[in-house]
Amino acid sequence: MIQDGAKTQRIAWPDYARGIAIILVVMGHSIESLIFAKILPDFTAWQFIFSWIYSFHMPVFFLMSGIFFLRTAARPPKIFFFDKIRTLVYPYFLWSLIQSFILVAMANYTTGSHSFVNLQDLILNPQAQFWFLYSLFLLDIFFFVLYKARLSTKFFLPIALAIYILVFILTGNLWSVESHFAYLVTQTLTGMIYFSFGILFGTAILSRLPRVQTSVLLVITVATYLMLGVLVAGGAYAPASWAFLLLSILGVVGTVALSILLERAKKAAVIKYLGTKSLPIFLLSMIASSGIRIGMDKFLHLRWSGWIYLVAAILAGILFPLFLDWFFTRISFKYAFVWPQRNQEPKPIRRDSNVQKESYLA
Repeated sequence: MIQDGAKTQRIAWPDYARGIAIILVVMGHSIESLIFAKILPDFTAWQFIFSWIYSFHMPVFFLMSGIFFLRTAARPPKIFFFDKIRTLVYPYFLWSLIQSFILVAMANYTTGSHSFVNLQDLILNPQAQFWFLYSLFLLDIFFFVLYKARLSTKFFLPIALAIYILVFILTGNLWSVESHFAYLVTQTLTGMIYFSFGILFGTAILSRLPRVQTSVLLVITVATYLMLGVLVAGGAYAPASWAFLLLSILGVVGTVALSILLERAKKAAVIKYLGTKSLPIFLLSMIASSGIRIGMDKFLHLRWSGWIYLVAAILAGILFPLFLDWFFTRISFKYAFVWPQRNQEPKPIRRDSNVQKESYLA
């Protein structure tokens, strides 16, 4: 939101961006699961769609988080840390345990082997999609320390780039290793670049990009998505590589441009709504999508087209979390996705050279 005296106006396009990204998250997880289950054929077309999605959907979330970072960074350390505990660490531990329990209970019907996650794994080896909450928490703390040390935000992006390059040089072949750890490190380092970019240019992105002409935004959207598709089709996608950073830039730029276009059109309110509900969808979509696949395939023994399975998995991955979110709100249960906020008035954001001149509230 932009606060100006008594008037408050929410900037909508970041919600559209989150909405696009969370839809892609559900689609990517659904396609991957159905390929492993051999319901979707492991054809080049499906691999292309999967790689196109995975080349940029999570960097979009890192950028959005960075854009709104300074809104909370000006708070006292105790308040900032508690806010990250309740919105990132709490859902990370809670839903990692819940998903682990469900996967073990349904081990005979899932596409992989599963065991109960232990405390060491939760601390050192985040499971499945929850790596994002883990990485985002580390980035929040890292840049908060830099901010409180009164380091100018203009140095944040160069620091992120330097760390990215340094790790690449010191680890040598890490970028070519196909492992969960390599994926976590490289995705976090890539996320660090987008996060710091959002911090540095947050005010400009929020205030100036919406002024760009519609025709220019349309050209940017089509050009970047098509270019990304050409590069992915040419085999450029590799999640633990330098190429991933280049591909993600195209996808993120295209998504931001498309989000502003959707805000102007005012005809895709459902995408905006999904953006506001991205956390419950992110936490629950894999359980829901896998559940509908297992129900259709293992219990109902349906031998329908893979397309039908895919549509069902995507719809379940979106609608089931929305239903649970509605249900928990209905019964006033506040602990499902975040730890409730304390009843206190937030302190005003300090306005200095390191803080956005306007208060943008997500």
